[in-house]
Amino acid sequence: KTPLLLAQDAAHAYNAVIRKLGLESSRKLNLADSAGRLVPKPEKPSAQDSSTSSKKSKYYGISYHRHNRSFQAQYRNASGQKKTIGYYPTQEEAARAYNAKIKEHGLESMRVINEVDAAGRLVEKGARRGARLGSSPTVHEKSKYYGISQTGRGDAAAATTWI
Repeated sequence: KTPLLLAQDAAHAYNAVIRKLGLESSRKLNLADSAGRLVPKPEKPSAQDSSTSSKKSKYYGISYHRHNRSFQAQYRNASGQKKTIGYYPTQEEAARAYNAKIKEHGLESMRVINEVDAAGRLVEKGARRGARLGSSPTVHEKSKYYGISQTGRGDAAAATTWI
């Protein structure tokens, strides 16, 4: 059994395996500064930082359509067929229509529904990360290094690569 490593140790181990297997041209390596310390990988811009964030849905069952500049609400019925509910000017209206249709057809136990807080406001899907059917909300911290995943056991990390 491989011992669990800290993220930096795991990143060094990942780099060593990539070099040993000669995969430098097809895999990203973790970079180091002049002192040999690992440099975290660049962060991807989040959807909230993006100029298209208003076009990206914050709710389940909703997608933006450029052709008519509106938000489409869709769901899958009990048979798994995709059904369009309609097009709406705002994500919130579309999300409320989605929720109503899911409830109307009794699909609450089969489909994700957009959460509504005590004040009646919709809760964005990113705000309840991991809240899928039957699961408890969990947040997994992303690693700062390529090829590394957090194990969920404190600071332990694992190095992985596909050959």
